This record gives sequence, structure tokens and C-alpha cells, in this order.
Amino acid sequence: MATFLFTLLAVPQGLHVSVVLEPIRLATNLVDSDCRASARAGLTSVYLPVWWAVKAGLLGKALLLPEDLRDFVPGGAVRVRSLVPVAEKLRAFLIQDLDKIKKKHISDSPGEKILRMASYLDPRFKAHPCFSPADLEVAKAAVKEYALRVSQSYDAVLERLKQHQRRPHSETLSSLAPPQKRRRMGVSRQALRRQPSSTAASSSVAPASRVLRKQTSGDRFLFGPRTLDDADERRTEASKVDLEKQVDMELERYSLFPAVMYMDESPLKFWRENA
Repeated sequence: MATFLFTLLAVPQGLHVSVVLEPIRLATNLVDSDCRASARAGLTSVYLPVWWAVKAGLLGKALLLPEDLRDFVPGGAVRVRSLVPVAEKLRAFLIQDLDKIKKKHISDSPGEKILRMASYLDPRFKAHPCFSPADLEVAKAAVKEYALRVSQSYDAVLERLKQHQRRPHSETLSSLAPPQKRRRMGVSRQALRRQPSSTAASSSVAPASRVLRKQTSGDRFLFGPRTLDDADERRTEASKVDLEKQVDMELERYSLFPAVMYMDESPLKFWRENA
């Protein structure tokens, strides 16, 4: 080992190449460690921050030596302007290659939004410098859009809720779930087939507690004519507004949590404890 260190320190080419490759080595170890910590399923949230850190490391004015060599060189780093030609060519190639990889596989792709959402929702990276202020707003907007789209109070399910309000005596809560999820909730195909059709259900008589009171002429004058459809529509719009407010509140609450700046902290554990 001593002979290797002496040779490396005595030959500038070897020393300078090692500092150029150090960001790549660190990034590889970080991703590998995160994969093992996540039960061999590497978290998507790691990729953008690691890509940013590698490029930032290569673009710095000085490149850090591997830890084993820092005690042998004053300052523990090599200034970029003093790199030997072969090391500088390698550095320029790696920077260019990183940009090509991002342009080909990430930028303006459907996966870019997912990567930004994943990194933002990982408490280790929600304040990471890989997010510019504009990028951060894009990530927040994407999270909100996704939350609204998959929420059980939005669009398709809202329509099922409206139908349920019209015939509450003939449906169960599990029937409000998307078809592909109903069997997981214990609703068999036979049970689904036994449920009355929309036409049959609409012709049946609802319980008295669900029947609208008849408006007087004074009621109609003061409040306007009221129908079941109007009431459902108002409830639907109110649900959407309440849901958006709730999502905004949760995002604001999440932003107040301090960033976790340790890779061995589990984001899954964080969400189990704070969701």
C-alpha cells in the first residue's frame, strides 16, 4: 500500500486522474448503499441529486482527493487549472457525457416530472441544491396535480359519489372504488352483478330521510329552485375546493420539516411517522 501511494503521489498523471474520478466513485458508492438500504430497490429520488453532485464536483475550482490521499497533499485537493492534460481531457469528457445522458434520458421526458416529484418527496433532498427555485415550484405543482388526480375525492370517484347520493340505499362503500380495486376490498364479481342497474335504482323509492322537501313559492323566490342535481353539483365543487386546500396545507406542512442531510436516514420511515 505504501509503495502504491508513493507511486501515485510521485506521478502527477495518476494523482490527477484519481481526483477527476473521485466524484464518480462517491456517486457509485452512494447509489449502491441506498439500493442496499432500500432492500435492493434503489429509490428514484436519489438519481437527480447524485447527478447534480457529480457534475458540481467536476465543475469546481478544485477537485478533492480520495480520503486515503488527502493527508499527503496540502489542502487535500488539486486545483483544476493545474491538472495535467490527460486529466483535464477526462474531466471535460465526463462533464459532456453527463449532459448527454441527461438530455437523452431525462430532460423533457415523462420521467423527468416523476424524478423531480420523487426527489422533492424524499426529506433528504427536498432542500437539495439540485432544485433551483423554479424547479422547486415545478416539483410542488407536479405533486399537487398527482395528489388531486389520484385522490378518492376527485373526478371519476366524485361522479360515483354523486351516483351514490342518488341511490344510497342500493350501494355499498366498496362499490365506489375503481373496478380493479373492488375485488381487493372483498367485493366478488357475483356481488357486483347483483347490484341494481342505474335505471332500476333510479326508479326505486329512496328512504324518506333522503327525499328533498318541497319548496314553497317563498323558498323559490329567496333561494332559487333547488333540485337534487344542483345540490350534488354544489357538494362536488365544494369537495374539489376543500381537497385543493388540504393538499396545499399538507405541502406547506411538509416544507416546514427540516431537511434530513444524512443518506442513512430512511425516507420511507419518515413518511410512516409523519404521514
